[in-house]
Amino acid sequence: MAFLRKLFAHSALTAAAIFVGAFVVIADAVLFGALLHRDPDFSEPVVLVVNSILVAVPFLLLAYRGSTRLLPWLTGIALTLWLWWRFLQDGVAYQRAPDGSGVDMAFALLMLISPAFIGALCVWIDMAMRDRSRRS
Repeated sequence: MAFLRKLFAHSALTAAAIFVGAFVVIADAVLFGALLHRDPDFSEPVVLVVNSILVAVPFLLLAYRGSTRLLPWLTGIALTLWLWWRFLQDGVAYQRAPDGSGVDMAFALLMLISPAFIGALCVWIDMAMRDRSRRS
């Protein structure tokens, strides 16, 4: 309960974190459809919500900490966008020229665990910036 209380104490940051997660996942679906000349596929809302939450994890950690420093947020956004762009490229390339190999399981696992690593990096940057500002 204390976790939720602290998270919602920074409601603007929490909203920003959730927005980033939802934006990345929806943009991926829209771009995937557009690049393949299809309609965006929103037929599995549970998958969209789970993916949005996974993407939002690093930013929810920053919101929990009450971090308003720009660098940790921008680092997390940049890494997240880079990974999702790579994921999009992989999916589009496979749809255009299926070779029967299926899903790149190593990259799928990386996508699954990447929020933990991105979150840890963002929190580390935030802590380092906080410590540096305290010393000054």
